[in-house]
Amino acid sequence: MNIVQLTSESMEDLRKKRHKIMAGMIENQEGTLLLLSGAYAGKDRQDHRVSYAVFSIFYELWERFNLDSWSYTFDQEGLMFYIRIDENAEKVKNILVHFEDHHPLGFAINSEVFSKEQSWTREALGLKAREDVFTKKNLRNLMDEIYEDKKYHDQFVKRIESEINQGDKATILSNILVYGFVGAFTKPLGFGMYGPNYRGSNDQMNFEKFIHLLRAYKNEMSKISSVNSHRIDDIISFQKNVEEKIAHAVLNQQSFKYNIVMTSL
Repeated sequence: MNIVQLTSESMEDLRKKRHKIMAGMIENQEGTLLLLSGAYAGKDRQDHRVSYAVFSIFYELWERFNLDSWSYTFDQEGLMFYIRIDENAEKVKNILVHFEDHHPLGFAINSEVFSKEQSWTREALGLKAREDVFTKKNLRNLMDEIYEDKKYHDQFVKRIESEINQGDKATILSNILVYGFVGAFTKPLGFGMYGPNYRGSNDQMNFEKFIHLLRAYKNEMSKISSVNSHRIDDIISFQKNVEEKIAHAVLNQQSFKYNIVMTSL
């Protein structure tokens, strides 16, 4: 999927334009098209805390579904993933509703699901329209605006950051490390001079490869608590294994040793 970065004079027009494009992408095709994005209605929707929530749910969906293909964009609406899934659209929307309502980060993400016949909304499933947890307003209408209340922003960010520190030690550590990587790279110009819409000076890396890198890194670093930190050979072996998994995921020979050593220590 080749996704064009969209621009518009208003958030409402931008969202209408995206909805129309998505309907056209799935027209006369089988399967399901899912748009996964943030549910933040503030001014800066490229905020890295929102991106972290979108990344986290995207990786969980990657484990749950067989993704036919996926792509991403990073514009005024923030980071979002376009995902093709060879499953029934109604079933996919039901699962995403469950994520939105019950996952610890579900409040921070939004899903739009399309089949060739229709757009699958909560109303199409016979459910009430989704309400924003902070403002208690209709989320769909809220997202068409720029909601600049500082209290809303602070509550949204605080809840995401508090969820990072939930769970066992391995989970919390993995969350913190992933959060650091997302914060460094998910911005117009990220650390290393590339971001979601920029390739940068490193011809072996781009943002798509970064997504694969981070998934491999997240999966492996969650196992770090099982390493005997009193045995240097065990630590080195773990670090080498992480680097090998990342190299396999991004399919290049670049060394990731510095990042792995510094974060694993």
